[in-house]
Amino acid sequence: MEGYFRTGALKVATPAVISVIVNEIKPYHGGNDALWGLHKTDIADKHILLIPVFSVSSLTGVTLRLGNLHMHDCTVAVAEGGQLRVASTNPDTVLELENQCQPCFSVLFAQGQPFSGEAVIARLRQLSQLITDCVNTIEKAFVASAGL
Repeated sequence: MEGYFRTGALKVATPAVISVIVNEIKPYHGGNDALWGLHKTDIADKHILLIPVFSVSSLTGVTLRLGNLHMHDCTVAVAEGGQLRVASTNPDTVLELENQCQPCFSVLFAQGQPFSGEAVIARLRQLSQLITDCVNTIEKAFVASAGL
């Protein structure tokens, strides 16, 4: 990995900066998975369109009826595949939705893409902070190696 920096566009980097990139930041497969995923995303968007998928993760404002029992203003989790999951000891129990409810959506990276199944906004926030931290780390190494 260090050889790449000595022959590529970064051949002017100091040994201290190269060491920080290779040993702390680790922007390679098996190093920092988030940076590697960002690299794969950068490569993929040149060849395919990254399409986020929308998934209903819960229903809010739900009124549930089980026989004579009514539960108002509930939130119900939606399992993968769109199935509502309600625990019951009796498999014949029929739980009915009585009103219109509001779906809550998640925006996810599609299957087969980097960060598959992860929430797009949360992952982008994490990557933004990661890149800021990487730049700050490289800057500190450069300043220290230059004696500034």
